[in-house]
Amino acid sequence: QPASAANGYDAIKGVDDYMSDPLGVDVHMVPAGITFPSLKDGEDHTRGEGEEDYHTCQILCAANYSWFEIHEEESNEPNASRTGARHAPPHVRRNGQVDYDRIKAAWSARFIEILHWHYPFTKGKVDFINVSTPLTIENYMRPGRGAAVGLDVTPARFVERAELTELDMRHPRILNMWRAGQDYLMCGQVLAAASGVICALRILGPFSSIRFALRSINLLLIAPLFSSPSPSSSTKAKSI
Repeated sequence: QPASAANGYDAIKGVDDYMSDPLGVDVHMVPAGITFPSLKDGEDHTRGEGEEDYHTCQILCAANYSWFEIHEEESNEPNASRTGARHAPPHVRRNGQVDYDRIKAAWSARFIEILHWHYPFTKGKVDFINVSTPLTIENYMRPGRGAAVGLDVTPARFVERAELTELDMRHPRILNMWRAGQDYLMCGQVLAAASGVICALRILGPFSSIRFALRSINLLLIAPLFSSPSPSSSTKAKSI
């Protein structure tokens, strides 16, 4: 949280200061989310010989589209020719490419600062960094001005009948049309994927939903009680 004794532990002011000068504010006052995706699989990453050689780290920071807007694609014309698919190389040509690369390099240095501030043991151990901006998100996802989570997560979205009807997985006007994704449940990769499961169960109906729930309970809670340990598990237990 961007709050400290220096600003009276005012997190809101801390965010405002960051948005006013994102590359100049003190590194410990940058509101950032830091996660290590390669550690999320629940496996033992020590291999019995210490840590693995490489891990991935993701750092998320808020950004205004206006900070990068001047560097949109050189041509946004519908019929403009492209030498590759939108979601594949070659690199998208930006207006003022040199300046855009310079800005990304500055953000790269900022992210390294953030990482080293929170995890000092990573100093000297970063081999590669890739910076995505709101322009990157807009290129791949087309959410509208580089929004990271689609529709705004506002209270009205979850309580007002008109919005609930419009954003229901069952389309309010087109018969038999169903929709899934983060805008129909909640933002985030896991919940966006879960919306697909929920949507499928709603299509199948209540009996299929109950059967799905019972099968899940059996697989997660009951079956493990009666299953014998695998040879690899028993071997691993003996080695410990």
